[in-house]
Amino acid sequence: MNTIIQFDIMKKLSQNMQKYKSKNPVVIWFLNNFYSELNLILNDLEKPKLVLDAACGEGFTIQKLKNQFKSSEIFGVDKSENALKTAKSIAPEMTIKKGLIEEIPFKADSFDLVLALEILEHLSEPKKGLKELNRVTKKYCVISVPNEPWFSWCNVLRLKNISRIGKNKEHLNFWNKNESIALISRFFEIKKVATPFPWVMLLCEKKQ
Repeated sequence: MNTIIQFDIMKKLSQNMQKYKSKNPVVIWFLNNFYSELNLILNDLEKPKLVLDAACGEGFTIQKLKNQFKSSEIFGVDKSENALKTAKSIAPEMTIKKGLIEEIPFKADSFDLVLALEILEHLSEPKKGLKELNRVTKKYCVISVPNEPWFSWCNVLRLKNISRIGKNKEHLNFWNKNESIALISRFFEIKKVATPFPWVMLLCEKKQ
């Protein structure tokens, strides 16, 4: 494919789609490392009956974790209609709803496990989002956020967002490991902290 045409197509894809469709071996390594750590965390848990992927996007996470959730009923919520349309084909086993993380359209204590991966940094009110995540889970929530400044420096090294010193324009919040733990621990009991570079990943348990 002509390089210019290919670049124009990639510009039209969501940031999430660009990441998961990337042929860059460094990006692929980072994603594989991220999901390897996530699988290790999930392996230590009792298999959940009901799972919510909060901000499920195009369904890539559920597609990658399908072996973990063979016996689970899976739900996804996202604010993007375009993303949800794609999710129907990528993760057809997932029941999807349109909605905001700050106003999750499910009842309290609906899920055994909630996944909130790479979403808090996008929220104008992350505390409200965390309160909602705590509300809808019965037991566990796995949360990941970029570990700054390493996440931004990785962008610089691959010549992305240079004028912003690597900071993604879609990110509204920037936390390091200790800052993210301090924030999230106000809403959850932290059971495990992992650092699949350049992210922080937390296994959290509902605060009663």
